[in-house]
Amino acid sequence: MLDSKPYRMDQRLSDYKGRDLYIHRGTTAGMITALLDAFQSPALDASALRGALRVLHIWADQTKRDVHTTTIFHPHLFPALVRAAIRVAADYGLLAP
Repeated sequence: MLDSKPYRMDQRLSDYKGRDLYIHRGTTAGMITALLDAFQSPALDASALRGALRVLHIWADQTKRDVHTTTIFHPHLFPALVRAAIRVAADYGLLAP
């Protein structure tokens, strides 16, 4: 589980007890640390995650400009976001091709 605030999930998901939460505090650096902690894989590299995030952020900004919207989380855009994320992750060696 990932969350931006500590202990919030305790209040909302009491049935989920016994699982580790990885608190990212709403920051990119926090998210990268949380992902590294959650997956504990020698294949994961913080610099690769940062690079992939930069590329995906550029893609999302351009896509929002192209369709004149402020969010990428529209039903018609979200599948494209997923495809872009998979492509970027594979390019950065974060997923098997």
